[in-house]
Amino acid sequence: MISESVCISYQGKNITLDYTNLYDKFMREVRKVNKGEDFETWKKEEKTTYLSAVISKEIDNIHTVSGVKISNKDKDLIFDSAHRYIDDENLKLDTSCAQSSIKHCIRTYLNGENQINDFFEKESKEKNKIVSEIVNSISNHIYENIFGEGNGLIEKRL
Repeated sequence: MISESVCISYQGKNITLDYTNLYDKFMREVRKVNKGEDFETWKKEEKTTYLSAVISKEIDNIHTVSGVKISNKDKDLIFDSAHRYIDDENLKLDTSCAQSSIKHCIRTYLNGENQINDFFEKESKEKNKIVSEIVNSISNHIYENIFGEGNGLIEKRL
């Protein structure tokens, strides 16, 4: 993997995060815990969890933005539609998945980064929102590096 960075600008301040370092750190930890066949099992479970969590988050966003409550039946229909769109018989989606290990680890890494903590003047909803966007962006990139691009579900937003 080539060396990659994530550049972030906010209120006239800039920081650069070393994506390659975050990816390598994450993969070392995952492989340390999931040796041999366990790594393949982790990958299968993480793919299910990651995609399911992305779908669930978007459903939650619909509720937050529009105030529309999505029934469990409608949620199941959305998941079924996404599964057909992905067209992968080996993939199982799970409506109960909330957070993937990729996002959990990246959020933990970033919360421990002095560079991120110094970037914002204080704790705030805005900081949490921006850190969440950074976590999503980096996590999506890690997901794509592990599983390959083109599954049609993880897309960059402008």
